[in-house]
Amino acid sequence: MRDSITFFYPSKAVGGAQYLIVRLAIEIASKIRKKIYIIDFNDGFIWNKVRNYDNIALISYKEEEIVELPTHTTLLIFPGHFSKIGREISNQNDANIIVWFIQPYLLINLPKFKNLVRFFMRNRIKKIGKLLNGLSANSSLLFMDEENFTVNKEYFNLGIYPEYLPIPTDKKTVTYNKSKKRGFNIAWLGRVTSEKIESIKYVLNDIIRFNERNESSKIRFHIIGDGDLIDILSEISMKNPNTEVLFKGILIGEKLIDYMFREIDCMFAMGTSALDAASYKIPTILLDYTSKKNILMNNNYRYKWIFDTKGFMLGIDLAFNTSTNELNLMDIVTHVSRDSINQIGEKCFLYVDEYHSVENIGIKLNEYADKSTFLVRNATKFNIRHTFLIDSVLRLKKVFSRW
Repeated sequence: MRDSITFFYPSKAVGGAQYLIVRLAIEIASKIRKKIYIIDFNDGFIWNKVRNYDNIALISYKEEEIVELPTHTTLLIFPGHFSKIGREISNQNDANIIVWFIQPYLLINLPKFKNLVRFFMRNRIKKIGKLLNGLSANSSLLFMDEENFTVNKEYFNLGIYPEYLPIPTDKKTVTYNKSKKRGFNIAWLGRVTSEKIESIKYVLNDIIRFNERNESSKIRFHIIGDGDLIDILSEISMKNPNTEVLFKGILIGEKLIDYMFREIDCMFAMGTSALDAASYKIPTILLDYTSKKNILMNNNYRYKWIFDTKGFMLGIDLAFNTSTNELNLMDIVTHVSRDSINQIGEKCFLYVDEYHSVENIGIKLNEYADKSTFLVRNATKFNIRHTFLIDSVLRLKKVFSRW
């Protein structure tokens, strides 16, 4: 049994990964009473969220300086931080490691050109494959969902059986009660960013087409969130005055809960936003994502309830996967409108409670931390570090991500 768990994610920004660590750190420290260490900046986001909880301590991080790990701890990192081991994370004691994939392409540079990259980086890819196989053999490799596993299994030629640790969400103390609202109200919940904009545009245009065919039962579209690409949605809205679009910006806490309960019939979301909505018993559609233009329209994209997802997936990348969803907008409106006792919302809630509750995920992570037998110092033997070629590819990745 390990004495503690150490999370490495130094960051001053706000995002899903940061909140993920905050939730798990608080849950394990408070409920399981295991010591938690946070490697973060003194003014880092995660540390500022957890600093007042018992059993949680800071290991101060400064860029390009080595941090020492506690003895008899299990270090939890994401794959993108492999290169930090030995360079910014000490490998001198008996610490074990768990690597958790929460994004499928963290180790795959330029996914659009992955076969070409694989040719030029074949030796590095073999090293990573051996490392991942070794981690798995020592109960030290976790995947958040089936897509994370499948993508990396195929790319790195892994011969392993996956261990899944899904993304958690907090248990909610209040839940949604179905009530009469003006018209039918669909909302998008989440940021409006490059990997999400095509899906949100598709939903908006789908609603516009629906309203053109159904003058007496129009859908109102609420956009809850902000982002660099929100103006694209504003332009579409202005060109289609027949559809009411409400831009609500960022709502958090009680303001978000009140607005969802009072105004929304059905939520469309991805990732942790979908989990949060479903955990309130709001009927929740789980959207897939892509940065590739027109792929949803060309494939006549359909929708699915969050409880119909497979392999814990919270959205698949449609550039590399084919959707098997079956619902259209009329199905959704009809099902929710006729569901007087909110059975759909209840099924959404039960799915999240069984597979994604922070209580269950905290227990599982603690068990994995105790089972892990892969030493941090052994990871450095694989020499997974950035080279000039890799840094060049990463710069290209930023360029191509804008396409």
